[in-house]
Amino acid sequence: TTLTRNDMRKSLEVVNLIKQKRCGKIKGRTCANGSEQWKYLKEDKSVASPTVSFEAFYLTTMIDAYEGRASAVFDVPGAFFHP
Repeated sequence: TTLTRNDMRKSLEVVNLIKQKRCGKIKGRTCANGSEQWKYLKEDKSVASPTVSFEAFYLTTMIDAYEGRASAVFDVPGAFFHP
């Protein structure tokens, strides 16, 4: 698809952090600057990130396996920890 100038203006900036560990593994994470979303929301809207249902996750995983897609599992410790 082609993005319009307005779509590009509203897109979120992301930062990709990639690091090589001492053991040689390459690890990375991507973080989006979600604070930019507030500019485009009406007062009654939210940018909350609800947890995906088990059924949706399972179905997506089954489709990926059927289509032979590569997948990876990762965790960002403390990603949702806001003291």
